[in-house]
Amino acid sequence: MIYVQLFEKFQMSDQKHILDEKTMHSDMLIKLLAYLMIHRRNASTIQELIDIFWDDERSENPAGALKNLMYRLRTILKKTWGDKEFILTGRGSYQWNPHIPLELDTELFEEYCRDAFDMSDRDKKIEIEKKAAELYTGRLLPNIADEYWILNQSSYYHSMYLRMINQFLTECKEAKRYQEMENYCHRALKLDALDEGLHCAMMYALIGQRKQSEAMDHYRNAERILYDNLGVRPSEEMFQIYEELMKETHTEQQDISRIQKELLSEREAMGAFFCEYGTFKKNYELEVRRAGRLGISVFLALITLCVIPEIKNDQSAIKTTVQMGMNQLQEVLQNSLRTGDVMTRYSHNQFLIMLQGCQYENAQKVMQRIETRFYAKKRRAKVNMQYSLDEMTVK
Repeated sequence: MIYVQLFEKFQMSDQKHILDEKTMHSDMLIKLLAYLMIHRRNASTIQELIDIFWDDERSENPAGALKNLMYRLRTILKKTWGDKEFILTGRGSYQWNPHIPLELDTELFEEYCRDAFDMSDRDKKIEIEKKAAELYTGRLLPNIADEYWILNQSSYYHSMYLRMINQFLTECKEAKRYQEMENYCHRALKLDALDEGLHCAMMYALIGQRKQSEAMDHYRNAERILYDNLGVRPSEEMFQIYEELMKETHTEQQDISRIQKELLSEREAMGAFFCEYGTFKKNYELEVRRAGRLGISVFLALITLCVIPEIKNDQSAIKTTVQMGMNQLQEVLQNSLRTGDVMTRYSHNQFLIMLQGCQYENAQKVMQRIETRFYAKKRRAKVNMQYSLDEMTVK
């Protein structure tokens, strides 16, 4: 039996021999071998292989190139495992020899997932899901994932993994296995840091172990990751966990002097108060009530950064440029706003600001000052700044 690893990297091994990417020295050889093993139950025609590996006409003689590639592949397999016929030649086709058994991590992973999806016993289900999670160490053949068939298979297995791991984490939560839940959340977030379900599960796992401070830190970190990569705010579920967390962090009785010290220790020395969106939302709701009762003016400002036209077609450059611009803008805002003003990051390229106790003319001057200081940056990111002002609607 030869065990084949396709998740995270390519490797074939038995009890004595190992064949891996370093030994193969060729992406084309790995692609061809992986394809034949994945589709080993059926013969692959020469035309099928040519269409897959030479669809962009990289070779004037693709049939000859395939024959040469197949010869090199057979040579390296025989060099590792001896004089065996690993690949059979048929009438206009090639196929992995069915008499040489293989065990692919992808197939074993899929089998575990399907068993877990159909199982009702929670403890048995958790054990099978753990086996599946241990097998899925990364995307399918990431170093050679430039072929459409690899990308399609990779997306299929990754979707299956996310469904399975989120189900597993729910089972752990219901069984109060919080430490185990945290460990597997760490593993899963390394594989996909943009799945909000995983971030919610991590917060539940930390809260279940009374690690409220770590859960709060994780919320802030997750919020930043989602802003930077997807340009979205945390989901309603994540925000609700955050609100419950805020309540739980102050359940113990304390005297007023100790509470005041706690509040002062978290206060920023100068500049505007920068907070996550959830805290900003609560501040906004409070200011709506206060403004209605006292009859004061509070303005809401939205600042948006847009990349200059020259780099609009380069997605990687856009992301880097916007992030650099947002960092610079945050620094300007901290130094230009008053201590009583509150600001938050609303999306990957936007900030929201509450300007308290000022008229429209003064609010305009504040925004113009911010704009002037931002454009005065010596090494300013290649972005343009736009802003809009609106007075808070008092109910």
